Amino acid sequence: TNNAQATYEVQYASGPGIPVGGTSVITGTPTYTLTGLSPNSMYTLRVRSICAAGDTSDWSGYITIQTDCGIVTAPWGEDFEGNSWVVPGDFSQPGIFDPCFTNIGEVLHFWRVYDSKYTNNSGPNNDHTPTGPGRYLAIHHRSTLSLSTTKPEVVTPWVALDSLVVPELRFWVHAYSNQTQFGNFSVIVETLSGATTTVLDTSGSFQNSQNAAWKRLIVDLSPFALDTVRIIFQYEAVQANNFQEFALDDLVIAESLNCPAVVASGTVSINGSTVSAQSTGDSTHTILWVWGDGSSSTGATATYTYPTPGVYNVLQIATNYCGSAVTVSTTRTPFGAVDPV
Repeated sequence: TNNAQATYEVQYASGPGIPVGGTSVITGTPTYTLTGLSPNSMYTLRVRSICAAGDTSDWSGYITIQTDCGIVTAPWGEDFEGNSWVVPGDFSQPGIFDPCFTNIGEVLHFWRVYDSKYTNNSGPNNDHTPTGPGRYLAIHHRSTLSLSTTKPEVVTPWVALDSLVVPELRFWVHAYSNQTQFGNFSVIVETLSGATTTVLDTSGSFQNSQNAAWKRLIVDLSPFALDTVRIIFQYEAVQANNFQEFALDDLVIAESLNCPAVVASGTVSINGSTVSAQSTGDSTHTILWVWGDGSSSTGATATYTYPTPGVYNVLQIATNYCGSAVTVSTTRTPFGAVDPV
């Protein structure tokens, strides 16, 4: 401001355009920090001086800002089908990546957004889940004269893993070429401290034809269970040839698929108004009995006396260390014989 005033009004709103009707904040200083904005979002804002009650300056022109991506909470996934992924019209370009991802490469060697096969010589016929736009990422290695001095990388957003018990990374790859030997593919985990760990290192082809099914790869992230991480997918060419479209699709960070199956089985017996319950499932599961009248008990065995005769739904909820749960219900009165739950 050219002339300092006692107070100012800052007005902002999400999305493009003049923030008419947006949130207004009154401040007594010529600088102001907006907080509580959503990550990876567009906002417009403008300001005016309040000279006296009922006397304000004109609004300034509005400016547009884009907030950083911030940290997302697992489970998280990316299938590259959203509008933030754009296939380029020129094969010499990588296309547009979602702003929460980082694409690191050089002019001749980079990750690229695809929605169809590259040629009949390499790459997949289509993406792993050919629905919607059918997009995926693949290496675009254009030079036949030299090897890349850069190892092209695509880097995910930061993902907080502390909501998961046994986190793992799952993704699908396709590596077919009838012309070129594939190079080295690595998966690297980076933590907020800046430390990096290579958790997968492989090379060569995964498929013997373009029509061959994509292959799922699973990486254990349990060493980082309480951390916030981002994943780096890195490719290093070992031959100075085209036709090495190493492809990547459907990234997921979620609970491990290897969690033991939950079994909720047992018996419930009635003696007068007292019910006795016994779980016969996995002894490592946590058992919760819900008696149907607002009361509950924990443990593999439990008893409960109903204060009022009636018909109740007894629920057994078995939970394993991955947080999965199975609920089995049955209807009982406070009289009767033994029946399986």
